[in-house]
Amino acid sequence: MEGRSLGEYLEDLVTHPDGRCLQLRESDRDMWKYRLGQYAEGSFQSIVADVPSLTEEEIALFFKVLKPGGHLCLMSDEGAAAISEDLGFELRDTIYLANSATDIFYCAKASRAEREAGLEHLPAKSRGMSGGAQNKIAEGEQSYQEGESLGYNRISQRKNTHPTVKPIKVLDWLLEEFGPNDLDSSPIILDPFMGSGTAGIASKKKSFFYVGMEINPEYFEIAKARIGEYADMELVCGDCVELMQELPDACVDLVLCDPPYGLKFMAKGWDNLGAGIQQEAWHINWLKEAYRVLKPEGKIVAFGGTRTFHRLLRAMEAVNLRDRRTLAWVYGSGFPKSHNIALGIDKKFGGSNRGAAIASGSKFHPTTGEARAPGKPLPKYESKTKESEGWDGWGSALKPAWEAICVGTKK
Repeated sequence: MEGRSLGEYLEDLVTHPDGRCLQLRESDRDMWKYRLGQYAEGSFQSIVADVPSLTEEEIALFFKVLKPGGHLCLMSDEGAAAISEDLGFELRDTIYLANSATDIFYCAKASRAEREAGLEHLPAKSRGMSGGAQNKIAEGEQSYQEGESLGYNRISQRKNTHPTVKPIKVLDWLLEEFGPNDLDSSPIILDPFMGSGTAGIASKKKSFFYVGMEINPEYFEIAKARIGEYADMELVCGDCVELMQELPDACVDLVLCDPPYGLKFMAKGWDNLGAGIQQEAWHINWLKEAYRVLKPEGKIVAFGGTRTFHRLLRAMEAVNLRDRRTLAWVYGSGFPKSHNIALGIDKKFGGSNRGAAIASGSKFHPTTGEARAPGKPLPKYESKTKESEGWDGWGSALKPAWEAICVGTKK
């Protein structure tokens, strides 16, 4: 701040035409809390807060002084992320800061060959169609071949229809890291959300006793086929909360699972956990039973999404799991599912034009799905309201190249 006081810095920032971002530090906490309270709504476009833990009062102050569509970058804990959502912020992404290199595991996503190994006897199914494309096919309006494009919806034939298959190497790493290897008998691994069975495959390789639970009958059959037969295994189709209630206390050594992320991914009903505190309540419901059946000093290791894993961590805290930490599976692929800032502001203030193109680089129109003529770019989205002026071309998401792994210990 070049020798100026924080008050002088703030005064200059809100009047300077290039003043877009305000950086707040823990060491200046008392000063910026006092000064920010004096500014009107919408005084800043961005705030970066490097503060370990924030209160509801402080985050409410950030919300007040930010402009519509403004950004808040928090270098804080999961509690601050949850409070921000509860107060009206939309969490768009998370940047992972590792404590050590051992907290990161780099591994590419599962290949098609890995996903479908053992499924030779299962029928292939279409994957990747929107409801509109499915209706057209059902009504006989348009035929298709494998891999053909209908608008911007690409159709493929898959035997493993689970949309989020984890690579076996990642589960191998987690079992090596957290699987008890010093027991007289084979450790018992509980997977309440078996999905397509990757944790079961990794458990089989280490000859661990594996208990897998899966509520979706289609995924259950896929998991059984992928894991194959081996003696130390019990697979059950049903609601994991109800199934865990049948288990005795302190009977499993490790809970290793991939619960839904709550992102409403691909419009899947099982990934709709509600919003905010509803997601925490959903996680607490299954974590209570998982905690009960876990042996003392055992761990719960669960995958989480970059925009929702803070709710999982809060739920872990609520059921009394200790020594909580977050690891990262990094895969370096994927594409930004960015939120168009100008469009989002226009929608809020009633000026949205949903028929307009959002990105000039798109091959297909984002709403109609019509292919653009070769060499003719789609027009960029232009702001429709006064509030969104200046936000044309701004997006909100980083490349989704990692997923969180939340760990907690039963004391």
